[in-house]
Amino acid sequence: MPNATTANVSRAILIEGTFMGTLAEYTSRIEPEMLRGLPNATARRVLSHDWPSSLAALSMDGTLEPRPMHIDFFANSVTVDNPGMNEAALRSYLTYMLEGPVPPVSYTSSMDLWGGADSQINLSEKDASSAAFPHRNVFWAVHNMAQMQSDAPFPDEGITYMTGLRDSIIQGLDVGWAAYQNLLDTTLTRDEAHELYYGDAVLERLQAIKAVYDPGNVFSNPQSI
Repeated sequence: MPNATTANVSRAILIEGTFMGTLAEYTSRIEPEMLRGLPNATARRVLSHDWPSSLAALSMDGTLEPRPMHIDFFANSVTVDNPGMNEAALRSYLTYMLEGPVPPVSYTSSMDLWGGADSQINLSEKDASSAAFPHRNVFWAVHNMAQMQSDAPFPDEGITYMTGLRDSIIQGLDVGWAAYQNLLDTTLTRDEAHELYYGDAVLERLQAIKAVYDPGNVFSNPQSI
């Protein structure tokens, strides 16, 4: 999870996740394979949780307390189809973060595993008719988010950098890719957003539903259906 500012740039890779099993099984079976071939970690932190404390650990402030939150941010995403990123795409992505231009904003980039064994996303019975979510062949999903630490306006240079980060992921891919509609990229046109977020089959079904329940287009935004 790279994090950088113009004043004091720091670049790092953070690997984290949740394993639904015992700590002993994770330590003996999962962690060695997850880290195999990577440089030695500078820090390691493994915690055992019950369900409520695991939810708190995954929250932005480490608690389950409801509170209002306001953040000025820009985001984009890339969903990568099976079998995932090849070496060329991965090298392009990591080189941009670790050796590329100095980011003008603080940002995070996370790569989540959506596919693989027992994935509930890739179930064969789920198709374009089952939901508004079309990405049933996804293996990895990359989420990029940059944010301001104060009420200062988000700079255009930050959008340029984050667009370059997204493009670095796409470069070298030899499988299909799209984008995740819950992490909206405001630089996309309506047509681009519809193609990347929904695809033709899901979009056609959603347009039919829209025509029935919102014929006057009351609920609208620059990328809405």
